[in-house]
Amino acid sequence: MSASPLDDLWLLDALLKLPIGHAVPWTSLSGRDQRLLARGQHTHAYEQRGQSLIRKAVPPLTVDLAVVRTTRSTVETLDAMPFGAYAPQALWLDCEAKPTAQLTTEAARFNTGLVHWRHPAGQPQLVVPAQTLTDGRQHTAAGWRFAEHAYARLLGSPGDLGLGNPIPCTTESTART
Repeated sequence: MSASPLDDLWLLDALLKLPIGHAVPWTSLSGRDQRLLARGQHTHAYEQRGQSLIRKAVPPLTVDLAVVRTTRSTVETLDAMPFGAYAPQALWLDCEAKPTAQLTTEAARFNTGLVHWRHPAGQPQLVVPAQTLTDGRQHTAAGWRFAEHAYARLLGSPGDLGLGNPIPCTTESTART
């Protein structure tokens, strides 16, 4: 069954409090969570059985690495990196100029990977490795919403999800799952 993206942060927060696939008595939920889940019933995020509900919804994917390609090798490209809050990210430099020292330092500081694609040696050069997220940001309501938006983008319906390449250049951003 196809479902529309879950986009309500409050509903996602309430769903994250429920175990996946296990019955939870409706009366054990706080009044706030009951109201939030009731307004999300049309999303098919959970199944109601008598006085219990069973969470069915899970994030549609996990983003292993979000990559933004750019033709600029200056530190300003990092200002527009939108993915780092919810997924490891990397900047793919598609230009002859080598990355500036400031860009390399700031990429390392913000755990953003940096690859120089058109390296003079003819091989891509990994300048700064991308760092995995270890603080659980993927397991928050906002992280789940990000996964919903990335999934919609993969299905070819980006709409107004804000997942396009924020750096003005001729290349596009991609998310690899």
